[in-house]
Amino acid sequence: MAGMYPEAEGAARLAIQKGGNADASEAPMVLGEAPTAQAKYDDAVVAFSQVSGGGPVTPRIARLWVDYARIKKR
Repeated sequence: MAGMYPEAEGAARLAIQKGGNADASEAPMVLGEAPTAQAKYDDAVVAFSQVSGGGPVTPRIARLWVDYARIKKR
């Protein structure tokens, strides 16, 4: 499965479109992680900025991913 980032991105988009996910933050997080792994940092920042749901630490995790993507972009 390693390296299947475009497939992960597609699956995450489909999960968001279908809805009904037990954790509303999971698919958007994958939607940010996949582009990060492909050096598509601007796309990752947008995706992580749209993460909602999850537990009380989810917003902080998403912000850390945004920071990471911005650092890698430099």
